[in-house]
Amino acid sequence: MLAKERDVIRKNILKEISSIKSVPFSLKCKRPDIFRQIMVMITRHPDYNTSRFNNIKDVEVKMNAIDKKNLEFWIINDIGSRSFSLRTCCKKKVDTPQQSQEHKLKQAMRSAILPQIQNFKNSEPAKCNECKKSFDPNDLEVDHRSPLTFKILFKIFCEQVWKKSMPVRFRKSYELNDGAQRPENAQTDAFLEEDGEINNAWCEFHENNCDLRLLCKPCHRKLASAV
Repeated sequence: MLAKERDVIRKNILKEISSIKSVPFSLKCKRPDIFRQIMVMITRHPDYNTSRFNNIKDVEVKMNAIDKKNLEFWIINDIGSRSFSLRTCCKKKVDTPQQSQEHKLKQAMRSAILPQIQNFKNSEPAKCNECKKSFDPNDLEVDHRSPLTFKILFKIFCEQVWKKSMPVRFRKSYELNDGAQRPENAQTDAFLEEDGEINNAWCEFHENNCDLRLLCKPCHRKLASAV
């Protein structure tokens, strides 16, 4: 099955469950058919063979704590509940361990700059930089303007700025106390306290070099697909 076909299935799943009003809810109870679909899809997640996905008992659907219009998927197993991205399960290929490590590093770097991203969003007029229309702040997203996209900033920092070894161990971002708004049990990766040096160097580099803008979701998707 092609990545495009998997993404169509993902969108259909979201469409199906959006009609269920009693959030949060158990997929296993409410929609066992969709639960079975997702159990197949998550085998493509880069963390599938880790304790994060061991002995899955259920998949719970919750409302995003920050963006109340978006739904999240949470794995329920012996170690508790953890969110995961269904979009990640639809990617073209399953990540190798090396790619998975790079993914964790990128997540940690995104977690580090989240206060900057949210401060920018809160300080700007709630208007799309592309179509110039006004929106509810929850319908706007912060974008790194080309050519200094996040991907390019990440590459420059890792290859030209940071000369020491890269961290290989991370914590989860819900453990951070940096003033950023996150879901209570946010599972994105974040730098350990002992890696404060790279965290601070990256934040300073990003703040001095990024060129941010606000985009509405349709414009953001349109521009991202054109890259």
